[in-house]
Amino acid sequence: MARACVVFSPAAGNAVAAPVLEQRLRPLIAAGWQVQLVEANDPGEASRLSREAVQAGAEMVVAAGGDGTLNEVLQPLVGTKVVLGVLPLGTVNVWARQVAIPTDLPGAVRVLLEGRVRQVDVGQAGQRFFLLMAGIGFDAEVTRHIRPQAKRRLGILAYIVAGVAVALSYVGRRVELNADGVRRGYRALLVVIGNSRRYGGPVNVTTQARLDDGLLDVCVFKGTGPLRAAWHVFLVLLGRHVHDPGVDYFQARRLTVSGDSPLPVQVDGDTMGETPMAFQVRPRGLNVLLPTGVSADLFAEQPAEPTSTTVRGGR
Repeated sequence: MARACVVFSPAAGNAVAAPVLEQRLRPLIAAGWQVQLVEANDPGEASRLSREAVQAGAEMVVAAGGDGTLNEVLQPLVGTKVVLGVLPLGTVNVWARQVAIPTDLPGAVRVLLEGRVRQVDVGQAGQRFFLLMAGIGFDAEVTRHIRPQAKRRLGILAYIVAGVAVALSYVGRRVELNADGVRRGYRALLVVIGNSRRYGGPVNVTTQARLDDGLLDVCVFKGTGPLRAAWHVFLVLLGRHVHDPGVDYFQARRLTVSGDSPLPVQVDGDTMGETPMAFQVRPRGLNVLLPTGVSADLFAEQPAEPTSTTVRGGR
């Protein structure tokens, strides 16, 4: 039997009880999968459980939680043939919304049964991989201010409250980017390094990113204070920020970010240190399970069979 390990975070914003999840996974078992459900209760535990599943010979590891759980689970999968599946149980579920994975459990389980495997790029910040984006500056400062309890209780509102509080005192910093050997200097409020387009909810920041083009998309929001930050937010919501002279947008394979003082860094929505930090892309370094209806515009090319395949169970 093909083996699947489901790494479940009970602390996820929209988590269900473990018995309910087990019941929802029955169609996977009926299709011939040997399913192991394991719980990740502490920081870093999801990565450990995912790594153990790979070592035990699992063909698929499923992240059942939010984007933070997803980021932990994918760490040991990069560079392997093991497929990453997703059951979105988090507060925002950015990756699921990016690739049209249903946010209801029955729909997400159907993707595990009927979806197609695609190879996608993975970003790397220092030693940590990311599927969505890395942020340097303002958004990482907001992330640092959010308590897990507030995120579970308030959902997306927790980000809004923290964002307003940080915006009142946050000022742009001097930052230097070395992108593929080209140096660029800014007074910036925020730098977003995107592997995909979605940033949060319906918002796209790195709007030209493709999941398999071997490039990271970099969006630098220039400026110093709250008024400029508010203007950036307004244009992002309209989807017109890339046309603003206060924004610099480019692509790179490798870059380093540094500044006059250390700047906080977040990766896939979780705090992970400060600058200086190096970033790079791992082209098509991860096998992911996606719905058959995922937008073709997210990809640089349409792979021929058997690169795009269905993960099969077996009796």
